[in-house]
Amino acid sequence: MKFKYRYLRDSSSPSRDYIRLPLLKVRLGSGTNRADVVGLVDTGATDCLFDRDVADALGITLADSDVGREYFGVGGQSVIGHIHAVRLQIHGFSEWIEIEVAFIDARLPYQLLGQSGFFDNYEINFKRYRGRFEIKSRSFLHRSCL
Repeated sequence: MKFKYRYLRDSSSPSRDYIRLPLLKVRLGSGTNRADVVGLVDTGATDCLFDRDVADALGITLADSDVGREYFGVGGQSVIGHIHAVRLQIHGFSEWIEIEVAFIDARLPYQLLGQSGFFDNYEINFKRYRGRFEIKSRSFLHRSCL
Protein backbone atom coordinates (compact mmCIF):
# COMPACT_ATOMS: atom_id res chain seq x y z
CA MET A 1 0.00 0.00 0.00
CA LYS A 2 1.30 3.46 -0.87
CA PHE A 3 1.32 6.39 1.54
CA LYS A 4 2.17 10.05 1.03
CA TYR A 5 4.77 11.91 3.02
CA ARG A 6 3.12 14.43 5.32
CA TYR A 7 4.09 18.07 5.33
CA LEU A 8 4.62 19.67 8.74
CA ARG A 9 5.44 23.26 9.55
CA ASP A 10 9.15 23.57 10.40
CA SER A 11 9.88 26.11 13.11
CA SER A 12 13.51 24.98 13.52
CA SER A 13 14.86 26.83 10.51
CA PRO A 14 13.98 30.27 9.11
CA SER A 15 15.04 29.15 5.63
CA ARG A 16 12.48 26.34 5.39
CA ASP A 17 8.76 26.51 6.05
CA TYR A 18 7.88 22.82 5.88
CA ILE A 19 9.43 19.39 6.29
CA ARG A 20 8.22 16.13 4.73
CA LEU A 21 8.05 13.07 6.96
CA PRO A 22 6.90 9.46 6.44
CA LEU A 23 4.11 9.53 9.03
CA LEU A 24 1.74 6.60 9.29
CA LYS A 25 -1.56 6.00 11.11
CA VAL A 26 -1.50 2.81 13.18
CA ARG A 27 -3.80 1.23 15.74
CA LEU A 28 -2.36 -0.40 18.85
CA GLY A 29 -4.12 -2.96 21.01
CA SER A 30 -3.57 -4.38 24.47
CA GLY A 31 -6.27 -6.58 25.96
CA THR A 32 -9.57 -4.95 24.99
CA ASN A 33 -8.06 -1.45 24.78
CA ARG A 34 -7.20 0.29 21.50
CA ALA A 35 -5.33 3.49 20.63
CA ASP A 36 -5.01 5.18 17.23
CA VAL A 37 -1.70 7.02 16.85
CA VAL A 38 0.52 8.61 14.21
CA GLY A 39 4.00 7.14 13.97
CA LEU A 40 7.14 8.21 12.17
CA VAL A 41 8.50 5.34 10.06
CA ASP A 42 12.04 5.72 11.39
CA THR A 43 14.93 3.74 9.93
CA GLY A 44 17.19 5.17 12.64
CA ALA A 45 15.12 3.94 15.58
CA THR A 46 16.25 0.62 17.00
CA ASP A 47 12.85 -0.14 18.54
CA CYS A 48 9.30 1.15 18.39
CA LEU A 49 8.86 3.90 21.00
CA PHE A 50 5.55 5.22 22.30
CA ASP A 51 4.88 7.83 24.94
CA ARG A 52 3.11 7.63 28.27
CA ASP A 53 -0.21 8.89 26.86
CA VAL A 54 -0.38 5.87 24.54
CA ALA A 55 0.44 3.50 27.43
CA ASP A 56 -2.34 5.10 29.48
CA ALA A 57 -4.85 4.75 26.61
CA LEU A 58 -3.96 1.05 26.36
CA GLY A 59 -4.30 0.51 30.10
CA ILE A 60 -0.57 -0.28 30.40
CA THR A 61 1.26 0.67 33.58
CA LEU A 62 4.92 1.43 32.89
CA ALA A 63 6.03 0.01 36.25
CA ASP A 64 4.53 -3.39 35.36
CA SER A 65 7.32 -4.04 32.88
CA ASP A 66 9.98 -6.57 33.86
CA VAL A 67 12.33 -5.26 31.16
CA GLY A 68 13.73 -1.77 30.73
CA ARG A 69 16.04 -0.47 28.02
CA GLU A 70 18.01 2.75 27.86
CA TYR A 71 17.60 4.87 24.73
CA PHE A 72 19.73 7.84 23.68
CA GLY A 73 18.56 10.81 21.65
CA VAL A 74 20.43 13.17 19.36
CA GLY A 75 21.63 15.34 22.26
CA GLY A 76 22.98 12.33 24.13
CA GLN A 77 20.26 12.43 26.76
CA SER A 78 18.93 9.06 27.82
CA VAL A 79 15.46 7.80 28.67
CA ILE A 80 14.32 4.45 30.00
CA GLY A 81 11.85 2.48 27.87
CA HIS A 82 9.51 0.02 29.58
CA ILE A 83 9.03 -3.01 27.32
CA HIS A 84 5.53 -4.41 26.73
CA ALA A 85 3.94 -6.60 24.06
CA VAL A 86 1.18 -4.98 22.01
CA ARG A 87 -0.74 -5.67 18.82
CA LEU A 88 -0.29 -3.27 15.91
CA GLN A 89 -2.37 -2.69 12.79
CA ILE A 90 -1.50 -0.28 9.98
CA HIS A 91 -4.44 1.87 8.90
CA GLY A 92 -5.78 0.24 5.73
CA PHE A 93 -4.38 -3.23 6.51
CA SER A 94 -6.60 -6.01 7.84
CA GLU A 95 -3.91 -7.92 9.74
CA TRP A 96 -2.62 -7.38 13.23
CA ILE A 97 0.93 -8.20 14.32
CA GLU A 98 2.22 -8.69 17.84
CA ILE A 99 5.42 -6.84 18.71
CA GLU A 100 7.41 -5.68 21.70
CA VAL A 101 7.57 -1.92 22.09
CA ALA A 102 9.06 0.52 24.57
CA PHE A 103 6.92 3.04 26.43
CA ILE A 104 8.72 6.09 27.76
CA ASP A 105 7.66 8.47 30.51
CA ALA A 106 7.62 11.51 28.22
CA ARG A 107 5.57 13.11 25.46
CA LEU A 108 6.67 12.63 21.86
CA PRO A 109 5.63 14.82 18.90
CA TYR A 110 4.89 11.54 17.09
CA GLN A 111 5.47 7.91 17.98
CA LEU A 112 8.44 6.03 16.50
CA LEU A 113 8.05 2.91 14.35
CA GLY A 114 11.51 1.39 14.40
CA GLN A 115 13.61 -1.49 13.17
CA SER A 116 12.76 -4.11 15.81
CA GLY A 117 9.12 -5.06 15.51
CA PHE A 118 7.94 -2.79 12.72
CA PHE A 119 10.60 -3.24 10.01
CA ASP A 120 10.82 -6.94 10.95
CA ASN A 121 7.25 -7.44 9.76
CA TYR A 122 6.96 -5.23 6.68
CA GLU A 123 8.80 -4.50 3.46
CA ILE A 124 9.20 -0.73 3.32
CA ASN A 125 10.31 1.28 0.29
CA PHE A 126 10.94 5.01 0.58
CA LYS A 127 10.58 7.20 -2.52
CA ARG A 128 10.96 10.60 -0.97
CA TYR A 129 11.73 12.21 -4.32
CA ARG A 130 8.19 11.19 -5.32
CA GLY A 131 6.72 12.17 -1.97
CA ARG A 132 5.60 8.67 -1.03
CA PHE A 133 6.57 5.45 0.65
CA GLU A 134 5.21 1.94 0.22
CA ILE A 135 4.59 -0.75 2.80
CA LYS A 136 3.98 -4.39 1.96
CA SER A 137 2.92 -7.01 4.45
CA ARG A 138 5.39 -9.75 5.21
CA SER A 139 2.89 -11.91 7.09
CA PHE A 140 3.46 -14.75 4.64
CA LEU A 141 6.89 -15.23 6.27
CA HIS A 142 5.27 -15.85 9.64
CA ARG A 143 2.68 -18.29 8.27
CA SER A 144 5.35 -20.39 6.55
CA CYS A 145 7.23 -20.81 9.86
CA LEU A 146 4.23 -22.27 11.72
